[in-house]
Amino acid sequence: MGLAGERYGQRGLSGWFVKSLPDLSWARFGVEIFLTKIAHSREIPIILPLLTGLTHHIKESKLGYLAGFRYRLQMYQECLNALLNWKKYL
Repeated sequence: MGLAGERYGQRGLSGWFVKSLPDLSWARFGVEIFLTKIAHSREIPIILPLLTGLTHHIKESKLGYLAGFRYRLQMYQECLNALLNWKKYL
């Protein structure tokens, strides 16, 4: 993350790249990791646009501490799955 209020993480994808992607329904929270891994494996440059003034509410503030924490753990599990298993979904 850059300066306060600046966020990275959004991606703009070319139509030909999107059409070449396999099914992404398994990835859920890990989709950004999966897209990054595919792009790197195909030597496609990645540009992370700087978006200023964006905020988001964390799950704990939306769902309460316990439910939000469980949801966050699920998110981490899905990200780790994408990181470790991305090649098998190609």
